[in-house]
Amino acid sequence: MNTETITESHGNPLSLLSVETAAKLFSAVFDSSPDAIFIIDGKNSEIIRFNKKAEEMFDLHLRDPDTPLFPRMLHKNGVTDEIQQEYLETMRSGRPWIKTFLFRSLGGRDFWGSLVLLKNPLLGEDLEMSRVTDITEEKKILYELEGLTTELTEQNMMKNKFISVLAHDLRSPFHPLLNWTEILISEYDDLSENERREITGKVQGSVRKLYNLLESLLIWSRASSGNISYNPQPLDLFSIIDQVIRSEEDVAKAKEIAIITETIENPDVFADSEMVRTILRNLIVNAIKYSPRSGTVKVRSMQKAGFAEIMVEDSGTGISPEKAEALFTLRGAKSTPGTENEKGSGLGLLLCREFTEKHGGKISVISREGFGSVFSFTVPLQNKES
Repeated sequence: MNTETITESHGNPLSLLSVETAAKLFSAVFDSSPDAIFIIDGKNSEIIRFNKKAEEMFDLHLRDPDTPLFPRMLHKNGVTDEIQQEYLETMRSGRPWIKTFLFRSLGGRDFWGSLVLLKNPLLGEDLEMSRVTDITEEKKILYELEGLTTELTEQNMMKNKFISVLAHDLRSPFHPLLNWTEILISEYDDLSENERREITGKVQGSVRKLYNLLESLLIWSRASSGNISYNPQPLDLFSIIDQVIRSEEDVAKAKEIAIITETIENPDVFADSEMVRTILRNLIVNAIKYSPRSGTVKVRSMQKAGFAEIMVEDSGTGISPEKAEALFTLRGAKSTPGTENEKGSGLGLLLCREFTEKHGGKISVISREGFGSVFSFTVPLQNKES
């Protein structure tokens, strides 16, 4: 620092002070600052001075005094060429450089800091001053607020989905039901026995769809709010698969679809039987729904890293990558008509995800448009030693 005079600065009150007084004032502020302050040689970027707060924040007492100290040594993830270029351009412009970084002290403590770096005319032409404020707590609060925002958004989407199902999907089955019952009442005596049976069968079909929709809606509502019991126990996976396939045989036969089991391995699993049945039932029903008449649905299982993986493959039209990515989310929970215009609620895959994650497993889909889809999920294997 110049020991005789201070270059006058427009409106700078320090220009009225003697150099000695200004130096003492600067040192007092420098040493008592609640933030870490570094003086950096702009020619080689070496840190040539730091205050007590900087020593405390970055554990600089651990440094080797014979080894030069550079700012990049205090960044957890280093400094990229892009950031270096931004810094140089800002310094050339004369503006302060303000940036948030993840730092790491010499003692290994990671923390978020807000960096302000600028040229200070009091220090000399080639010297820069940087200030680092620890904002870890602020970052933590912001992260928690973002989490709450995401959670509230999810809950709002769930509410909207619930209302959508109530307003549209739940009402839809009533239209044919009302029509068929009205025909039965008004034209009963004019209908033949076969016509009455046909209409009665259609009424039963509409009632079954309505019941299944209500059941899915209630289960999804309970699962989403965490009010559904989870009771894992040792299970024979092949037996569960066989039971679910048998329960959906009539639906498959109506479209002349063959369900084939290709069980590579039949491991015992430790899972909630009702949840596994629900997942399988939804995936098999969807496979039938989106497969063409006389198509094929394949179900197979195998062991994979402590889990049993169950796969359901259809011979349908496939799914675009964009839709596949959103299938297990609320924004993707939209019912698409099947190959013969079969309807649904769009809740099935949400239930599958909820129940799979309850087991610590994963659910995914591999699909190509025009080539069908393979849905798979995992549940934990039974620990034989326990």
